[in-house]
Amino acid sequence: CPPEESDISSRFFGILVHKVLEEIVKGMWKEVISKGNFNIDNNYIKEILSKHFSYNRAKIPLHMDNYCSEIMIPIIASNIEKFFNYIEAKYSNIEIKRFQGEKGVYETKPFIDGDIQIFLRGVADLVIESEIGNEIIDYKTGGANKEQLDYYSIILYEDEKKAQKSIFNVWKGSIEAHEEIKLTKEALKEDIIDFLKSNEYSLAEKTTVCNSCEYIKICGRGR
Repeated sequence: CPPEESDISSRFFGILVHKVLEEIVKGMWKEVISKGNFNIDNNYIKEILSKHFSYNRAKIPLHMDNYCSEIMIPIIASNIEKFFNYIEAKYSNIEIKRFQGEKGVYETKPFIDGDIQIFLRGVADLVIESEIGNEIIDYKTGGANKEQLDYYSIILYEDEKKAQKSIFNVWKGSIEAHEEIKLTKEALKEDIIDFLKSNEYSLAEKTTVCNSCEYIKICGRGR
């Protein structure tokens, strides 16, 4: 059964899978860029998965041990191997310039500049830049928010149309292309401006107040 139907938190499962894939990409990016080599051993993936499950042992009920070792880890390892085989076939004989996991972005110029400056932030799961264009891949273990991929494209390339976008469902082993635009740069800007003008948001009179605000890392006004 899928993780959402087990006694393992779906949030915990999602975080664990992201960390596993981040480690795998960090270990292979040089080979990918220099040689186009995506080769990855199934046992190596299982070792990394087992390590991360072990790190988080306190968050896993004891009665789930066999489920994790006999069902979850083999399924996830097989799907991850399938995913990199798919990427390898797609980019065969194509020069890759960037192959980076957990690509964090923080705008250096404001997305909106007014009484308050709005900077966009985000972390893309996997970014591939090659001679045939850009691709952003989002890892999922459950439902997908397709607007998120458009948002990443806006942050990374200042346009929702300047990257291919795909969703890799780690549990199902499916790779889905996201072709329909769900969020545009203009619509995002309008939504933020409307929010700032609404009664739901009020600008602090002094930036010192921002230091105790829970949204300081998002807003950035108190920097």
